[in-house]
Amino acid sequence: MKILLVQQPHLHPGSIYLPLQWGLFKTYMEVNYEHSLDVEWLDPLFMMDQEVVECDILLLSCYVWNFEKNLEHARKAKELNPDCIVSFVIIPGKSKLKLFCIL
Repeated sequence: MKILLVQQPHLHPGSIYLPLQWGLFKTYMEVNYEHSLDVEWLDPLFMMDQEVVECDILLLSCYVWNFEKNLEHARKAKELNPDCIVSFVIIPGKSKLKLFCIL
């Protein structure tokens, strides 16, 4: 199973980026499921010009400013692998509410 996480921060050119969500999710999966799942962790996408590659699970971290780009990523993932599970984590505005949507 190939897992890809997209977390596109709003960065200025030259900023240093640490894909924290990718690390947290990967650690959670390794601690709880690694022995029962055959997982290949793809490098996370974190720049606006990066493109989705074929994967089995696509995780998208969504904000108001990157939602449209994430929809493009979801469509591309489904084109490459129609069976791909796409999960959106949506954080609306300043709300602490997190909505999860799985396609």
